[in-house]
Amino acid sequence: MYFVRASCAVNQHGEVEETIDKIMDSFSVTCAVSTNEVYKSLLKREVPWEAERLAKSHYEKGNELFAAGIFHEAEEHFLRSMKLAPQKAQPRIVLGNLYFIQNRWDEAISQARAAVTLGPMIADSNQLLGMCYHYRNQTEPAIKEYGRAIELDPNCAAAHYGLAELYGENQMFDKGLKRHENVSR
Repeated sequence: MYFVRASCAVNQHGEVEETIDKIMDSFSVTCAVSTNEVYKSLLKREVPWEAERLAKSHYEKGNELFAAGIFHEAEEHFLRSMKLAPQKAQPRIVLGNLYFIQNRWDEAISQARAAVTLGPMIADSNQLLGMCYHYRNQTEPAIKEYGRAIELDPNCAAAHYGLAELYGENQMFDKGLKRHENVSR
């Protein structure tokens, strides 16, 4: 018969620091278990709430670093957050914005698309996708995504601004005026 007693601590980097004692037939032996195995077990089976807490912690740290302009470290934290809570759209939106300001268009679009899929009612994901298409000179998809963001949140100023800017750049004044008239009603 096997009895396993484990005590685990997770440091600020999301790495597991563990000690595991394995007792077999009343004989005590130290069991060498890799950090990865314990981490997977910790996150998937034993305490799923811990994964959520760690994901939130990484997301918040990523936001702090992003605001401070420390993009590489912020990216690492957002990626960890996404790994721990892959169903969350918000880390993808912020990571997409980070990629956007670094002119990493394909990665920004990939994150924005994933965010739209995960959070179809979050205007920020559509606004980000519209912005990416806009700066890649893909006018029609940009108009569609900006429009969707405005449908989801009529007060989404960034989507309104992006759409107005896009109409102006492409001399689509009639479309802009028509949209303004429809919104005003």
